[in-house]
Amino acid sequence: FHFCTFMGVLAPFVTFNKKCKWAKVAVVAVAMTSSLMYMTYPGTALNYAFYAYRVRQTMFYHGTLFAWAVYNVGFGFADLKFKESWKAGALFVINLLWASFGHLLFNHHGHSWNWCFIAHDSFGVGLPDAAMFPIVLAAVSLVCALLYLIVWIVRKCQKKLNIEYPDNSNFVRE
Repeated sequence: FHFCTFMGVLAPFVTFNKKCKWAKVAVVAVAMTSSLMYMTYPGTALNYAFYAYRVRQTMFYHGTLFAWAVYNVGFGFADLKFKESWKAGALFVINLLWASFGHLLFNHHGHSWNWCFIAHDSFGVGLPDAAMFPIVLAAVSLVCALLYLIVWIVRKCQKKLNIEYPDNSNFVRE
């Protein structure tokens, strides 16, 4: 029910299935945003020692997901454009609603999974539980917008320096 878990499932579909190609930019944007956010603030992994298996495993997974997204943007398989950023926003909302559904199904007997960090304050600053859904949506939206801005700046610099994308025709499955 987490962003990165959901993107880990969708990544092979948008990579290898032509019928899912329409969603690739959104999946790449959400994968890049969510994995970067988790590597920056690893939430529940902070409860363990840095060398613990759980921390190494989660950093490897999120690092791989981030590398996959950067690879797709860097080699032109997915072009992050502001005018299409609504697709990533829609995918964020869908994932947050999916996590809310998971909370309704599985949070019982005094246990809360806090998927997507929307059920309880995961920052430890005393935020009310009801505010977490909009706070998480705003946070991921801001980081995603920042990544779109970085990609836009890099593309502008590439055009100014006359740097072109490599020929990806041998790699893309059409």
